[in-house]
Amino acid sequence: MNITEFSYQVIAQGIGFIAMIFGWRACTQDSRSGFMRNNMLASLLTAIHLGLMGSMAGMANQLINMGRFTAGQSRRCRTGARPLILATGFSLIALLQGILWAQHWSEWCAVGAGVFSSFAVLYLAQNKLKLAFVLTNLMNLSLSLYLLSWSGMIYQVVAIGLLLKQIHLEGDVEGEINLEGSDAGMEASKA
Repeated sequence: MNITEFSYQVIAQGIGFIAMIFGWRACTQDSRSGFMRNNMLASLLTAIHLGLMGSMAGMANQLINMGRFTAGQSRRCRTGARPLILATGFSLIALLQGILWAQHWSEWCAVGAGVFSSFAVLYLAQNKLKLAFVLTNLMNLSLSLYLLSWSGMIYQVVAIGLLLKQIHLEGDVEGEINLEGSDAGMEASKA
């Protein structure tokens, strides 16, 4: 590897690390708009990072994510028939970009995460949305491993932890999810 290639890799990884900060910030947001806005910025930077790392499918997937997160911020996009139309449209675009550019099974995992998140962003809220993002981060981790994207690997592992922590904290307050097991729930019902 010559100095130009090395510099190119350092720049690509650096952009990935900046994207990571916005992604982690999104994971800790209590508001839907903060979650979507920070994920939108992370998607833009991650698209640049993945393009520089050589994954056109990953880059296209992140550009589609920007559209998903933009739509997910709008209440208008989540009423009537719009969510179904948008989710189906984003899913078809994700599948098309997979057909055009996916060259490895890990890129198809990213496409699958894109299809899943197309529906999750428009139909789910709070803990259910965060749980969906745990799944999509697991799927996207395979692409980061394949590309040796250190920022991607670190981001996804930490993001999964942050999301699970938020689910746990919010679940305790809202009573939505009990991660302590059925015994804790049974003790509360006996009281």
